[in-house]
Amino acid sequence: MRWVIQLCAVWILLSAAPAHAQRVALVIGESAYRTVSPLANPGADANLVAAALARSGFDVRLGLDLDKAGLEAALDDFAHDAQQADVAAVYFAGHGFEAGGQNWLVPVDAAIRGPADLASAAVPFELVARSLAGAKVKVVALDACRDNPFAARATEGGTIHRGLAEVELDGFVIVYAAAAGYVALDGQGNSPFALSFARWISEPNVDLRLLAGRIRDNVLATTNGQQRPFVSASLSGEATVLAPVPAGRVRNATTTRQRPSSYFEFVRTIHDPACFQTGDVECDTKIFNVSGDRMFTVEDDRKMRVWDATGATLLRTESLPAYEGNAFSAAGKAMAFSGAEEERIGVHTPIDVIPLNGRRTGGSIDHGSDNPVLQTITGSPPVAVFSYDWCTIGMIDLRTFKAIGEAVWPTNCGGGITVNWAFGEEDSDRLIASVKQGDLWAVLLLSARTARVICEVPGQAPDAALNPIGGFNVANQRGGVDAYDGQCRKLRTDQLHRAEIKGVYPFDNTRMMSHSIDGVVKVWSAARGTVERELTGLARGASIQHVLSDTGAVLILNEDKHLYLWTGERRLGTYIGPSAPVCYGRLSEDINTLYALRCDGALEVWRRR
Repeated sequence: MRWVIQLCAVWILLSAAPAHAQRVALVIGESAYRTVSPLANPGADANLVAAALARSGFDVRLGLDLDKAGLEAALDDFAHDAQQADVAAVYFAGHGFEAGGQNWLVPVDAAIRGPADLASAAVPFELVARSLAGAKVKVVALDACRDNPFAARATEGGTIHRGLAEVELDGFVIVYAAAAGYVALDGQGNSPFALSFARWISEPNVDLRLLAGRIRDNVLATTNGQQRPFVSASLSGEATVLAPVPAGRVRNATTTRQRPSSYFEFVRTIHDPACFQTGDVECDTKIFNVSGDRMFTVEDDRKMRVWDATGATLLRTESLPAYEGNAFSAAGKAMAFSGAEEERIGVHTPIDVIPLNGRRTGGSIDHGSDNPVLQTITGSPPVAVFSYDWCTIGMIDLRTFKAIGEAVWPTNCGGGITVNWAFGEEDSDRLIASVKQGDLWAVLLLSARTARVICEVPGQAPDAALNPIGGFNVANQRGGVDAYDGQCRKLRTDQLHRAEIKGVYPFDNTRMMSHSIDGVVKVWSAARGTVERELTGLARGASIQHVLSDTGAVLILNEDKHLYLWTGERRLGTYIGPSAPVCYGRLSEDINTLYALRCDGALEVWRRR
């Protein structure tokens, strides 16, 4: 019997498209297979669908007979188009199958003898899904309704299965030309599914779920019941329609990467095989940091490991103090480990300081004071910043491991001080902190090198940031940002957001960035406060993981537990790194390497393609 694989149409639809929407499409037809018999219809099906999409207002990129590198490049480059689009579509005609729990698309140069060849020869469906991640409305048609010689091949490592695995993704409608494991018809000249898809995609103002149903009914009717498409939908209850727009055009797809790739490939999982698992120790990574050419991890076996930045080589291991917990902070040259819950150190409890790029030379520091709290490490050479239960903030030089002094908050200090947050800059001694004493709040500008308070701004602030022009910016609780100079003189208030701001960050050498609780990110001039870029639509639970000032890139952890790289586009675009839930991430300074800490404790390294 012939093994016929039917990938047939996958619709990915998220939201309604407005009139005059920007629509883009990528259409691929794979006919001229080199290691198996060529296919007759995919080229004709791709041309038919491309013309239909253009009539429906899509600007179409058409790629025929692409090898693996060309198919990946076309999807990768198309991700930039989709990132800006209101509606984006991908149509693929050619061989495809399910193996190892994944669906795969087969380019014309594939040489597949068994499952071991898949990663090097085929393209995973996830790459198609990622290419559309930035669009408001997503449409994918995978029409692999062909006689597939790869499907019957098996090796000792596993079997390539007939048909496709059912894919259900939140916000997706998936339409298969035939039910899983069943055969679809190729037709004469064009497949029945391609004809039906081209017919109905041009129909305006039809809810896309009804449109998928009409494609199903039409294919059933034209094949006399021999071919039964299958629909899997996961959409909101709102209607999703394609309103009429002017016709688009068809042009050749990009088959070489024209822009930096948006696709990151898995490199390795960081794991020390010497970690001994017990009932209490799972050898999971709890926290990590990257500084220069070194990466530092702390596992639940109470050891710190120093790696090269790629994670390929373990350079050394340090045993940590046997406290109830380990506070972790790093600033390039030293790492401080403090005692217990909430980083609070008991009376006269020492803090162990470990140089990152050499042998332990400083030992422990005994502060001799009641309950100091490690706040941050800042500056170069680094300074550890502590707060105490009175109106002082102390500094320790982590190069000499000696106390620099104490900065006194110049407000009436009848009770204890609470430091809400504190941070500084690696290349200067400026430090900014939010403090509370009794019912009084203030934002302090301090010098970490001289241990003195330069000035203070009264009031509570959700966040603040040192700016690149010598002053600092403080978020108020009404969506605005107050700009101050280096002596705490207020220069202006910039009303940037409608909702409360949850974070303010330096963006590059001239601009700042702010993130509000309603999911809006804005980039604005530090000198004038004028908005230059904007990103909307983030979930309320999204968090900024890393802002790289040199490249103007932002790593965002969205509420879906995926990491996204944003470089100023109007939509968030495709996610990078693992498809498994992620809880923390960082980027290398050249934004080509991603470090992703999965929520299950696995630390992964990914590299830009």
